[in-house]
Amino acid sequence: MKYNLLMILTLALIPLACSAEYISDVSLPDGSRYTGESKNGLFEGKGELKWANGKRYEGFFKSGLMSGQGKLIDANGDTYEGMFKNGLDNGAGTYKFRGGDIYVGNFEDGQISGRGELTTTNGGKYIGDFQGGYYQGKGHLHYPDGKTYEGDFVIGLPQGSGKLTIPGVGVYTGQFLKGSYHGKGVFTFDNGAKYDGDFENGKWNGEGVVTSDSIGVYRGHFKNGTYNGYGVYIDSKGKRFEGTWENGKLISSKGSEN
Repeated sequence: MKYNLLMILTLALIPLACSAEYISDVSLPDGSRYTGESKNGLFEGKGELKWANGKRYEGFFKSGLMSGQGKLIDANGDTYEGMFKNGLDNGAGTYKFRGGDIYVGNFEDGQISGRGELTTTNGGKYIGDFQGGYYQGKGHLHYPDGKTYEGDFVIGLPQGSGKLTIPGVGVYTGQFLKGSYHGKGVFTFDNGAKYDGDFENGKWNGEGVVTSDSIGVYRGHFKNGTYNGYGVYIDSKGKRFEGTWENGKLISSKGSEN
């Protein structure tokens, strides 16, 4: 989205009466063509610039650069309409990608940055903060498959504190790292079961408590989503199992209580 080009007029200039401004119709050495207003040998005011590759800009210029309200149609079919400054997208605007995705929001120096909304053709939508074209800061993401995430983003991925809702499965609230559950969190399943504890790389890892009306309660150490290490399990009938666990099985017991 960067078009930092100094546009200098060198050909036929038609002066406006009693003014230092001109109406220009100029073919430039690179094959582009400018039609519009100019001043002191530079594009100034309203005009249209057509590049040899098919790219076209229509809007306002200042000191030879796109500045102010305008519309740019890229050679690949992408379209930007909004504010320009110093030859770049700057301020509020709408960017329509040739594939059908649409971004509405703020731009900084030719990049999507600031507050905005991105809607994709596959059913996804993001509303929130952007930086350098990435989701960055606070935002709300609706995934094409129906999942929703609300919270912190870093370089396009959930990272920090957030809440992920998975229809038909459950809700996770807690810490994320590079898009995965990582740190302290709580996952509440739709069937009423719940895990509260440590996560690593999207799995139960570390100390935690899992509760379920049908299975019971386990409090202790987890590894890769299963009981591993020291822990205490009390089943739904109140029977207690305490000791060392490996891959979900009790391998060294301190005894049990009926």
